[in-house]
Amino acid sequence: MGRKERRAKERQERKESIRMTPDRIYELKQKTANEAVRRVQEIEKGKEKQRAETTLDMLLLFGMTYLHEQKGWGKQRLENYYDGCMKLLKEFEAGEHMIKSLRDKLVEETKINLVEVKE
Repeated sequence: MGRKERRAKERQERKESIRMTPDRIYELKQKTANEAVRRVQEIEKGKEKQRAETTLDMLLLFGMTYLHEQKGWGKQRLENYYDGCMKLLKEFEAGEHMIKSLRDKLVEETKINLVEVKE
């Protein structure tokens, strides 16, 4: 096969590879739809994480504000409280604690029974 024939064959293959056949159109639609779904899921995951972080910030802020204003806790005690909460959170994320075990321990040691959280 000479150069002329080889180049003609290459041009033909390029044309066929970009030709919009029904199968190619379907394939492109599926690829685009899958990419859109993936992006939406990433956005939703980011929103969930942001909501969880905001909720945690609010709970810490409420607790620390109460302890400071009503109980007179100062900087050192509040920092210890915050550090303790973060330590428990990290242990929880590592699977070292479960909500139920923490709740049971609180009830056993203090007789304070928080509303049960569904797991």
